[in-house]
Amino acid sequence: MNIQIERAHVEALMERFPAHSGLARQLRFSDRVEIDLAHPKNRS
Repeated sequence: MNIQIERAHVEALMERFPAHSGLARQLRFSDRVEIDLAHPKNRS
């Protein structure tokens, strides 16, 4: 199952939790990030 998170929420998440900064790569192509909840360690 995947979840999509809007840019504003992702930016706030990355600011508070720098370990999730890898999510910024997806923001280059879209205003949303998609995360696979079945494999949360595979952040891209």
